[in-house]
Amino acid sequence: MRIMDSFRKRKVDILVATDLAARGLDVASIRTVVSYDVARDVQTHTHRVGRTGRAGEAGEAFTLLTSDLKNRKMAAGLVEHLEVIGSTAGEDLMDLAMKHVPFRASRLAVTQKRGGPGSAPNSVNGSAAAEEQPRKRARSASPPSPPSPPPTP
Repeated sequence: MRIMDSFRKRKVDILVATDLAARGLDVASIRTVVSYDVARDVQTHTHRVGRTGRAGEAGEAFTLLTSDLKNRKMAAGLVEHLEVIGSTAGEDLMDLAMKHVPFRASRLAVTQKRGGPGSAPNSVNGSAAAEEQPRKRARSASPPSPPSPPPTP
């Protein structure tokens, strides 16, 4: 409480905290939040970044993500969350989300239903190349075309 009081009174400029600070921390002067470790879910992430921009003030939040499984999954969840609230994900976040196999598969399914670019199964120009797709998905793709007959002399 002593440290929080110092932070609230702006006697200190930086506070390093755990997720305990993500909820119930009401300090209007917080302008920037940096999450060095990804939250366990989108709701917790929302509480972390919600520490900025309080009482009508502007703020920025940064979350450092790597390409490990936990971070790819969070990137996919953040993209979906941004889309639900009517916002768009940046290119880097979308690229990381597309590395999460279930997210990529859902995007490919939507693209194929719409007949959009890269909608042919296993399209290299689509969101995933054949060797990157899960085996089950690759086997469920439409059968290959029969080989062309040899040219006649």
